[in-house]
Amino acid sequence: YLHLGAHRTGTTAFQAFLQANRARLAARGTALWLPADLRGGPLEALAARPGGRARALADLPLKRHLAQALARLEAAGHCRLIVSEENLLGTMAGCLAAAAPYPQAGARLARLGRLFSGRIVRVGIGLRGYDTWWASVMAFRLLRGGPVPDAALLDRLARSPRGWATDPRAPAPPAWRRRWRTVAAPPSASPPAAGRPAAAGRWPR
Repeated sequence: YLHLGAHRTGTTAFQAFLQANRARLAARGTALWLPADLRGGPLEALAARPGGRARALADLPLKRHLAQALARLEAAGHCRLIVSEENLLGTMAGCLAAAAPYPQAGARLARLGRLFSGRIVRVGIGLRGYDTWWASVMAFRLLRGGPVPDAALLDRLARSPRGWATDPRAPAPPAWRRRWRTVAAPPSASPPAAGRPAAAGRWPR
């Protein structure tokens, strides 16, 4: 199971909830790969930018390492794996540079499908209002010492097409994809209360 974020949709709270219940999940055969498990290690390359011959060659040993890691989980008695890493879909810096949310989403999902050799059962993503998402992304960059958004960037964002599916190669949402909208929750609410499933029907844009 892949949880792709998105950034600024309560992902950190959800990951903290998973971490707090890691032992309980493991007892039921579910392993976790969270950012702390992936970043700084050999599997960090799962979030690398797709494309190019060099990337394809680098993915060969990565795929072998991934297969070995999955085999070790199975040998330890795990029958499920939840991978929660928002950078798998792209970075906030990349979104701001392109003035579009996750412009390589389709290529990234296709690459993950190849790396996991068809083992992916479901992909989940949390969404929020398009306008408040951009405001949150820019505020986060400011908190990290980034520049104040200039008029040119704001103009590009205002003129860019509205929607989440910005990659023309992105496939239509298959049955195994799950999405939910982030909604307001009181500060004392537990992480599961901070989001609820999106209404059935069209893929949210």
